[in-house]
Amino acid sequence: MFGALIPLQPVEWTDGGLLCAPTWEPHQKFALATCPLPTSPVPAAMAWPETPCALVAGWYRRTDDHAPAPPGLRELFQASGTAFGPGDHPTTAMCLAAIEALPSGDAVDLGCGSGLLAQAWARLGRGRVLAVDLDPAAVAQTRSSADRSGVGSLVVTRRQAVETFPSADLTGVAVFANIPAGAHTALLRRFEMAPAAVVLSGVRPADAGPLVAAYRRLGMRRARSSRMGGFECHVLVVGR
Repeated sequence: MFGALIPLQPVEWTDGGLLCAPTWEPHQKFALATCPLPTSPVPAAMAWPETPCALVAGWYRRTDDHAPAPPGLRELFQASGTAFGPGDHPTTAMCLAAIEALPSGDAVDLGCGSGLLAQAWARLGRGRVLAVDLDPAAVAQTRSSADRSGVGSLVVTRRQAVETFPSADLTGVAVFANIPAGAHTALLRRFEMAPAAVVLSGVRPADAGPLVAAYRRLGMRRARSSRMGGFECHVLVVGR
């Protein structure tokens, strides 16, 4: 039932039940009307969480202001910060769904933003991940989120531009690239050989075709594609 309660913004487990603080009145009315369990108001008003939690691609994304997930529900912890990628953006959601089908191994998250993809890879137990972004706020938020979620030993952070990323670090790994089309073009110049897999996202349909074709010329094939909110996400792997 917890998934259905996430829109109510759960903030604390108590002996009497789950304490929630819906963030604003129209949302509160809809969330309460669709809640599958009985509810009752608390005597005093609750402080609203500054950043809402959400269920994204099967992951419960929460902050310090929210109650932890019950056993059996996958959770991503998001430390406070201003980096891109809170999980509600369609490109982040598509990438979270895309990495599920990739085989285990080391990974690189280029343009990591708030670090949700890197954290998810580590929490799935797939391997170590290098999270890279040019924005120092993104690197700091990714580092803090990974440490707070208990996977800090599996996530290495680095501040670096795609244009200067070492080709050797892209060999034999899964690459998560939720970045604009121009950054994808710069990334393609860094490959000396095809990586194990690429999650290509952050692009509009008109830009996706030429990028997918470029990866095919590296000997990769498209294994999966999706479209959401005017963006596309493609998974490319080596082999037939």
